[in-house]
Amino acid sequence: MQILRPQMDAEGCQTRFVSEMQEVSVTTAPFSFCPITHTFTRADGTEVPSVTQVLAKAGIIAYSFVSEEIREYSLKRGTSVHWMLQLEDEGALNYRTVPKRLRGYRRAYTSWRERADFRPLKIEYQFVSDYGFAGIIDRIGSFTDKALLLTVVDLKTGPIAEWVRYQLAAYSVGIEPNLKKAKYIRRVALRVGDNGLYQVREFPMASFDTDWAKFYEALEKTNGSLRGNAAAGNRTQAAGVDGHRTLEVG
Repeated sequence: MQILRPQMDAEGCQTRFVSEMQEVSVTTAPFSFCPITHTFTRADGTEVPSVTQVLAKAGIIAYSFVSEEIREYSLKRGTSVHWMLQLEDEGALNYRTVPKRLRGYRRAYTSWRERADFRPLKIEYQFVSDYGFAGIIDRIGSFTDKALLLTVVDLKTGPIAEWVRYQLAAYSVGIEPNLKKAKYIRRVALRVGDNGLYQVREFPMASFDTDWAKFYEALEKTNGSLRGNAAAGNRTQAAGVDGHRTLEVG
């Protein structure tokens, strides 16, 4: 399996992957991603909201009821598990160096992957869609006994929420902008546990249209808000410039 290596800029943020796996043809315009701020930026400097940011701004994802301490712990746990499983699928993981607290997650993931006969084609794939959103897809691949239909997989260390159906619909469009084709991409959420057990939820193709419509509605509101904020900033800046000129003339 080919390993994707991100290219880093001077500030430590990632630009597009240097090499891409040939099994899936996905092309997007150049962009950069900064993992520190989780910000996607186009080549022209325009920031693009991520899928989860879109859902959060629309109130579909609500974190307000979760304490900051728990959110921080969950984020660190999820990051550690994602990184470990990325190394696992790249064939670069040294199992003996994995902390005991993480080994159950690995056992859960590898058990599912082997039982489901899932073949990863892209790992932690970053994209920016022409629709105006961005994201990182944990896995793009296929199940060898399911007519090799393309599948997007999102890994979770916590419960699989209902909003994940919208997240995965957006991911499907992120790699296939033709909606008639995107609906035939399988959408799978996989929860891995520290006890070595896993839970799978696949969202039906029949609900793709309504799931995408729900996300797109949230996207329209988010991008409209961003454009409004940018316009307000430009007006404020212009007013400041005009005022400064007035003082100079006076």
